[in-house]
Amino acid sequence: MSGRKRFVLSVMTVAGLLTLGVVVAPTASASVERDETPVRSGSPVSTVVETVVRVKIPLPASAGARPAACDWLSYLRYRHRDGPAESSAADKILVAQPGVLEGAGAFDAVARNTIVSAAAQGRHIEFWALDRRSNCLEDNRGVQAALAARNAKVAVDYYYRGTPVSGQRFAGYLGNDQVEFLQHVGLEQTVRDQFDLLVAELPEQRLRKQKVVCGGHSLGGILTAFFASWDFDGDAGTRADAGFNQCSGYFALDSQISTSLPDIAGSAQMMPAGMMPDPGLSFALVQAGLRTGVIPRALSAPAVINAETMNVLTLAGLAALVAPRAQSTLVDDLGRTPTSTPPCGCCCPRTCSPSSPEARRPATSG
Repeated sequence: MSGRKRFVLSVMTVAGLLTLGVVVAPTASASVERDETPVRSGSPVSTVVETVVRVKIPLPASAGARPAACDWLSYLRYRHRDGPAESSAADKILVAQPGVLEGAGAFDAVARNTIVSAAAQGRHIEFWALDRRSNCLEDNRGVQAALAARNAKVAVDYYYRGTPVSGQRFAGYLGNDQVEFLQHVGLEQTVRDQFDLLVAELPEQRLRKQKVVCGGHSLGGILTAFFASWDFDGDAGTRADAGFNQCSGYFALDSQISTSLPDIAGSAQMMPAGMMPDPGLSFALVQAGLRTGVIPRALSAPAVINAETMNVLTLAGLAALVAPRAQSTLVDDLGRTPTSTPPCGCCCPRTCSPSSPEARRPATSG
């Protein structure tokens, strides 16, 4: 792939996420590349410090070609400004897996409020909001430029008009054949990423067992249950690597800590039996489907939910943020897009010509 970042809704099919695994050895914590950058926030909870932490923990070579950014794991680190600078000195560290259609930012409010509530009780805790590895495929350049300019049309022009930002043009939404490596980023890789990240950031297992509290929202509760039951070194005779020995406790937000997928909803009435697939019945079939591309490697339901849909939602939030009292012009600015229009020669006739990047972009998003 080229060095240009592209946007993809990096949520695998539920069956794929819960069946596909890659056997890799635990990552050593020595000499791990790491960077931590302050995050500017408009939150009124100003006593909480937010940073984005990136740790280089590459996928195994067997995963195949992927962007360099996908060999890094990242999370949002929240802590109280009066608390210790080192995570190891915090009273507790809450580590959260996001739900199906979420990223780390979904935890912003709960992270800040929980930290402030704990501080009022004399305890300084941290909240680590995890981004799953596949978030590396997002191209947020247009959104960031629009935020800096306080003008949502800057983002619209970047994603829909071929207007460059910092010399880079939007490369389009990724198709199924462009994210082949995602077939290797399933359940095992997801929980192993959490384990490797914890080992890299908190090398002492005894400290992890004492201070880390594991949990998540929605699908994150299910992932947490699998994490807790995982044998990361593959040796049943050793316990220090066991998932349950990385956590001192558990929490679930709109979910349960359970390896039963229907428990996401919390009740049989909300999620009747048979509505969710049982991936254990078709493990080989799902693997074959992902390998051949018959089963989508990323969620892509045209005009319902796909990469473009999620990006448009981001643009709507962006427009509300930068101009909260203005009448929205987003619908007119976007014109007819691949998400709302069947495939055609040019899916945004009001804004593009047959030779423009919009006309050449695939009609369905990856």
